[in-house]
Amino acid sequence: MIEVVLALGVVSFCLVTLIGLLTIGLQAGRDSSDTIQAADMASWLVSVRRSAPTNALPAAFPLPALNQASSGEVYLSDGGAIAPAPGAAFRLGYGISTNASAIALLSLRLSWPASANPITQPQLVKGRYELATCIPLP
Repeated sequence: MIEVVLALGVVSFCLVTLIGLLTIGLQAGRDSSDTIQAADMASWLVSVRRSAPTNALPAAFPLPALNQASSGEVYLSDGGAIAPAPGAAFRLGYGISTNASAIALLSLRLSWPASANPITQPQLVKGRYELATCIPLP
């Protein structure tokens, strides 16, 4: 009888540990999914701007032309379109600078959730993805 009680105690301890590891694994999977989505979105934004660095694009595209220095912040949906702040998935901060060599430096800062300001509320930000690249201007 004592052996059965000890065996049940060991098995229950192992099951509780496994359940704890399962929740940690699920959270890591969600975090990884958000990071991959942000990286894909940043890559898409850069590739569109690289293909048309100085052209005006539709108003739903969040980045301005690269031929003059600017900076700003917009809210994005899961698909990368500009979204209103309450329903947005990501917050995109961008900076564009140019030099005399006709090269634009583009820096992107994606953070989530969009409601958390990464500068004034860093403790509420679940994740960030930053990218900087140089794009030659025509």
